[in-house]
Amino acid sequence: VKAKAYLVGATASYAFDAFTVSAGINYRSEKQLYANASIESSSIVPGATLKLAYGPTTDDKGKVVTNLLDKKYGKIDASCTISF
Repeated sequence: VKAKAYLVGATASYAFDAFTVSAGINYRSEKQLYANASIESSSIVPGATLKLAYGPTTDDKGKVVTNLLDKKYGKIDASCTISF
């Protein structure tokens, strides 16, 4: 079997008492490598989930343009989800 295009990836996560961490990495056949990682907690602020995440950037059409092999890094997002 000869593949023309492929994507290989792995993701792992672990929940501690106060927070959850996760990380993943992907490699595309176009010699594109990108990763993601996050940490989140809902025990720091009652009624809110705080999250800090790193992930790949995308273009207008949703295509991933991050490539760690070409020193094109992703983005960092911080968020807070409040529940009532």
